[in-house]
Amino acid sequence: MKKLLIFLTLLFVFNLSYGQSKRPEGKTCNSREGRIQFIQDFSSTYYDWILKKVERVPPDIEKYLSEEFRDSIDTNNESRYQKVVNNQYYFPWKLRESIQKFQEEVKNGYVRQVGYGSFKKDPHESETLYYINLLNRSSDVFEKYDEYKIFDNRRPKPYFDNKGDGYKRGFSPGIYKIVIEDLISCSFKKWLEVKMDSDLNRRLNEQNQLLLDIKKHLGTIESGLKLIFTIVSVVGIFVTIYVLKKL
Repeated sequence: MKKLLIFLTLLFVFNLSYGQSKRPEGKTCNSREGRIQFIQDFSSTYYDWILKKVERVPPDIEKYLSEEFRDSIDTNNESRYQKVVNNQYYFPWKLRESIQKFQEEVKNGYVRQVGYGSFKKDPHESETLYYINLLNRSSDVFEKYDEYKIFDNRRPKPYFDNKGDGYKRGFSPGIYKIVIEDLISCSFKKWLEVKMDSDLNRRLNEQNQLLLDIKKHLGTIESGLKLIFTIVSVVGIFVTIYVLKKL
């Protein structure tokens, strides 16, 4: 019963948090520029509170961890790898690095997907891939955040408050996933509208062209009938004159 109450409480907080979040509507749903701006505004400060609570990594140690971690993986050296993982700054470094990659994707990911000049891709496809990449980056942040929390809880006085941090800010992978799903849905609906309008216009153009062709053919037939009528009239006059002369 207690577990059920906890689950229902968290579910209520989750729904309340997302209900208070601004959802894409109007221009932020109907235009590509509005949707991109919406997710960039929503994402740009989504993890700022974590960066303020997680300890900073000194530049020299950050460089050491980055290079040592890379080399230990490349050489498959378990001892070097464990030395890096056991460093007191390892988990803060991985979490901060993940957030930085997420923020970089937020800022430049769409432009990178679309491309430039002759290498430009379909805007709708590029937009969808951008959202998927953001969701993947966000999932990685949550994974690193959970790893950091395990590390943090081993401290006598953890930096994070398990009762308050996260949920009171509406911080949940489910919320970010729903925002991305909303934007993909908006994008697809708009793409479908444009496609239907395009197909309708194409059919209307085809019908108009058909009417023009029919009118043109009717005009040709009408001219032919007029010519025949003229010939018949002239022949009739000559026949009439001929008959009169015989009389």
